[in-house]
Amino acid sequence: YDHQVLRWMGVRGAKPMAEPAFESVVRLWCVSDIHTDIKENLQWVKRLSDTEYLNDALIVAGDVSDSMDTLELTLATLKRKYADVFFVPGNHDLWTDDVDSISKLHQIVALCQRLQIHTAARRIGTEKQGCWVCPILSWHHQSWDPEPDLQGWDLPSEPAQCMV
Repeated sequence: YDHQVLRWMGVRGAKPMAEPAFESVVRLWCVSDIHTDIKENLQWVKRLSDTEYLNDALIVAGDVSDSMDTLELTLATLKRKYADVFFVPGNHDLWTDDVDSISKLHQIVALCQRLQIHTAARRIGTEKQGCWVCPILSWHHQSWDPEPDLQGWDLPSEPAQCMV
């Protein structure tokens, strides 16, 4: 049934999914605006536990880096720490000096496919206990955010301080 829903949604080559090999509950985490081109933010990602989230899924909701190398390093690091990683590019990820944003989007999707990072809808967990994660790509315009930028944000030094 899941593969039929995916086909209906336009996901080409969708095949029936095998049940996950683990029986524990899958937790779903979400982060955004991690801007790992800032050294301290990349270190925060690297300090995430190598074992605590291996059955879990993570949504990375954009604004990782405008550098493809930094984006690859960040996503590859997160993929080693989580069973499933979903990514939707943000405006910072699509910034470019040498190609247009649509071309860069295609490069990002190819990178995600190579790293086995999900960019399309997928069910996590089991049939009895799970949910669908449906990444949605949209565009941003500065006029939609008329509030002034927030100042004085301090990133906690330990990743666990950000987890609830």
